[in-house]
Amino acid sequence: YYITNNLRMDFLNKIANVVVTNPLIKDFEILEVVTQAGPWVIHNAVKRSTREQVSVFVLSKKIFDKMSRSNKDFALEKYRNGVKLLTKVRHPKFLTVQHPLEESRESLAFATEPCSNALFNLIKCNSITDVEIRYGILQLLDGIAFLHNDLKRCHRNLCLDTIVMNGQGLWKIFGLEFSAVSEESPEPPSPEFMFYDNEPGFSQPNIDYIAPELLSTKFGGTSADMYSVGCLIYALFNRGTSLRKADSLRGALRRSEDIAQMPLSSLSGIPEEAASDLKQLVSNGPSARQQVGTFQQSNFLSDIGAVSLQFLDHLMLKNRTQKIAFFKELPGILPRLPLVVRKKRILTQLFECCKEVDLIPFILPNIFHIGTDLESQDFQSFIFPGLKPIFTINDPPQISLIVIQNLHLLISKSKLEDAKLFVMPVLFRSLENPMVELQETVLKLLPEIVDLLDYSTLRHQLLPKIKTCCLETRFLKIRVGSLICVAKVLDSNLVDRTLTGDIILPLLEQVPSREPAVLMSIVGIYQKLLKHSSNLLDRDTLANRCIPILFPMLVSPSLNVQQFGTCMTIIKSMISKVESEQLSKLKQLQQNKEEQAQSLNFSKEVVENKQVGELVTKMDQMFGNNTGSQQVKKIVADVPKPTAAPASYSPSLVSSKPAAPKSSNFDKLAPDVMMGNISRKSSTSSNASSFDANMMKSGSRPGSAVQNPPILKQPPKSNTFADFPKLSLSSNATNSSSGMMTAMPSQPMANTTSQFSAPVGNNFGNQMTGMNTTFGNNFANTNYNNSSDFGSGMPAMNPHSFGNLAMNTGPSMAPAFSSAHNMSSSFSTQPSMMAPSNRGNQSNASNSLDSLFGAKPSQPSLNQMSKPQAVPIKVPIVPTNKANTNQAALDLNDIFG
Repeated sequence: YYITNNLRMDFLNKIANVVVTNPLIKDFEILEVVTQAGPWVIHNAVKRSTREQVSVFVLSKKIFDKMSRSNKDFALEKYRNGVKLLTKVRHPKFLTVQHPLEESRESLAFATEPCSNALFNLIKCNSITDVEIRYGILQLLDGIAFLHNDLKRCHRNLCLDTIVMNGQGLWKIFGLEFSAVSEESPEPPSPEFMFYDNEPGFSQPNIDYIAPELLSTKFGGTSADMYSVGCLIYALFNRGTSLRKADSLRGALRRSEDIAQMPLSSLSGIPEEAASDLKQLVSNGPSARQQVGTFQQSNFLSDIGAVSLQFLDHLMLKNRTQKIAFFKELPGILPRLPLVVRKKRILTQLFECCKEVDLIPFILPNIFHIGTDLESQDFQSFIFPGLKPIFTINDPPQISLIVIQNLHLLISKSKLEDAKLFVMPVLFRSLENPMVELQETVLKLLPEIVDLLDYSTLRHQLLPKIKTCCLETRFLKIRVGSLICVAKVLDSNLVDRTLTGDIILPLLEQVPSREPAVLMSIVGIYQKLLKHSSNLLDRDTLANRCIPILFPMLVSPSLNVQQFGTCMTIIKSMISKVESEQLSKLKQLQQNKEEQAQSLNFSKEVVENKQVGELVTKMDQMFGNNTGSQQVKKIVADVPKPTAAPASYSPSLVSSKPAAPKSSNFDKLAPDVMMGNISRKSSTSSNASSFDANMMKSGSRPGSAVQNPPILKQPPKSNTFADFPKLSLSSNATNSSSGMMTAMPSQPMANTTSQFSAPVGNNFGNQMTGMNTTFGNNFANTNYNNSSDFGSGMPAMNPHSFGNLAMNTGPSMAPAFSSAHNMSSSFSTQPSMMAPSNRGNQSNASNSLDSLFGAKPSQPSLNQMSKPQAVPIKVPIVPTNKANTNQAALDLNDIFG
C-alpha cells in the first residue's frame, strides 16, 4: 500500500495534468501540487470568482487501469460515494468541502478548505512534537465521536493517508470511501468490499490499520475504528512505522494474533502513560477495547498542553468565568506548546475571542507572549493585523495599559510606519485618561520613543498633552512624572529655541504647586536647558524668564540645604552666562561703531583726495605746463609732519628743532595719491617749485622793469596741526581754507593783523596757497598791524597785477587748497620773509606779476568753475554767502573778459 518516495513523485508527475480536463477548472485556477493523501493529489487553487484560497483534490482514474472492469467500477463508485458523504458532513474535525465532486473521463476532483500537508508526510519529516500528537489524537477522537454518535457510522479506514492538516494546523478527517453504518444505524448496510492480494491498495482499506474482525468477517462496528486509532498512535510515535507491517491478508491476520500477546515493553517509542491504553486498543476482542469517551479521559490525553488546545476548540461553548480563568492560566501553558501551534492555532482562537471586548484585557497578555517568540515578519503577518482594531478601543483602560506595557515589543517587531500610525495614538490618548496608573506608565515610557517622532508630532501632540497632564492633575507623582518626562525629552535633537519658548518655559512658569520634588524637577529642567548643545537659553531669556522664576524658589521653606545649594548653583550659572554674553555683545557693538567711524573717515578722505585732484587739474588748464600739479607736489613735500597738538596755540617767533616726521593727513593728500599723472618721486622734481618761483620773481612785459622780490625763507617746522597759523576773515567773510587766498576787486584793504584779518570786497575772502593777498580797487593804502611777529608790512599791489590768476573761490574750490596751508603760513609766521619796501617796490612787484601772467592765452571762463559743489570734506568750511559768491563770479568775468 505504501509507495516509496521516488515512486510517489513519479506518480504525481504522471497524474498532474489530468486535472486540466476536469470541469472543476472552469471555477478554479489550479496551481502547484502540495502533497498526496492516499490516491488523492492535493493542489493549491484559487476560486476565480472570489479569489479565495482553496485546495483541490484530484483522483486519476488511471490508477485503476490494471483492475478488472467490474472491480474498477466498484472502486470508483466507492470514491464517488465517499466524497458525497464528506460533502454532507459538517463538523470542525472533518475536512470541509467547498465545491462538490466533478468528474471527467480521466479524473475525479473536488475543492476543499486550504490544506497544508498530509499527516503521512508530516510524520516522515519528523516535524511534529509530542504535544501536537496528543492534541491531534484528541481532535480525531472528537471527529470519531461525532461520526459514531451523531451519524451512526464507522470510518473503517483511519490511517495516516486519510488525515490532512488545514492552514491553521488542525487535523482533518476525510476518506470516507469505505465508511459504513454502525450496528445501531437504522439504515441498511452498505455494499461490502472484498480483499484481494493482487488488487491495488487504493481499491481497498489499508490492511495495516484495519481491525481483525474486518479482515476475517468483513463486518465491524465502532470498536473497529478504535483498533485503527491504536495502530495510528503507534505509527505517530515511530515516524510512520506500522505496528502490523503486513504485506498480505493472511499475514495481517497472523500479525494481529502476535500483537495481542505482545508485552508492554515491546511497544517501543510509546510514552509510558500511553502504553497500557494502547495495549487495550489493539486487542483482538472488540469488547476489550476502550470506547471514545473513555479513552479521551485517559492520562495519556490529560496533558495540559493538549487539553488547553482542546479547550480552545470548544471555547465558544464556555461561559465568561471559565474563559477568564483559562486565559489567566494560558501564559504558563504556552511555553509547552510548539511555536507552530501557537502561531497558527492558538493565535487564531485568541483573536476570535477578542470580539468580546470585556475579555480583551485577559487575552492580550497571551497574544504578546506568543509575539515575543516570533520573528518580525511572522509578527507582522500573524499578530499586528489582529491588533489594529484593538488599538482603537479606549474602554476599558486596561487595554491601553497592556498595549503600552508591551510598547518595546510593538516597536521592535512592527514596521515603523505602522507603529507611528497605530501605536503612538494610544500613547497620546492615554495621557488624557484619568487612570493614574496608565498616565504614570506612559510618562515613564515616552522618553524612550521620542527619537521615533518627528518635530511636528513632538510640538503639536506630545508636549502639549504632557503640559496639560502636568497642570491639570491632582496627583503629585503625575506632576513630577510629567516634569521628569519633559527633562528626558530635552535629550532629543528635535528640541529647539522655538519649542522651548512656546511650550517648555510656559509650563515651568505655570506649575501651580511648590513641593520640593516639583521645585527640584523644575531646576533639573532649567539645568538641562542651560547645558543643551543647541544653546536653548540666550541672555535675554535667562534674564527675563528664567532667573525671575528661580529666585523666589530660594526662599521656599520646604527646601533643605542640599536643594538650596542646587538652586543657587543653577542661578549663578545663569547669571554668569548673562554677564559673559552681555559683555561680549557690548564690546562687539563698540568695535562696530569704531569700524564704522573709520570707514566713514576713509570715505571722506577719498572724497577730499578726489576734489583736490579735480582742482589741480583745473589749475593745470588755467596756467598750463602742469603748474598746479608741480606746485601742489612741492607744497606737500614741504609740509612738516605734525605731532600731538596742544590744547591751544599762539604763534611764536622762537624757532625750535623740528620733531621727527610722522605720518599725517598731509601725506594722504600727496599728488601721487590725488593724481595719476603726478608722482612724488617723479624725475621732474626740479620743476616742482616753478610755480613758487614765478610767483616771487618779476615777469616781463614790454616796457616794464624787472625786479626780484625778497627771498622768502621757509618757516620752521611745526609739530602739530595747531602750530600752523590760521587766517580769520573779518565780519562776514564767507569762505575760508588753509590753501591759497584770493579776493575779488572791491574796497581798499584794511589793516592786517598778525593772523591777517582782511576784509575783502563785499565781505568775500579767500586764502591762497603761498600768498596772503587782498585784491581791491585800491592797493595803495595797504597797511600792516606791526607786531612782534611781522616786519613793516607787505607792499601794495596793483589790482590788475594778477591778470588771469583771479578765480572763483566758492565753496567748491576752497577745500581744494587745504593741502597748501604751509604756503600761507610762510607769510604769516616769519617777519624776515616780509622785508620792508616802498611803493616803488610794490609797483615793480605788481608789474612783474603782470608780466608773468599777462601773456597767457584766453582761458575757460571761471564762471563755469564757480558753481558750488556741495561735497562733504574733512577740512571745515565756512559757508559762503550766495550773493557774495555771485558777485565774485561777475568780478572774475570782468578780469578775464
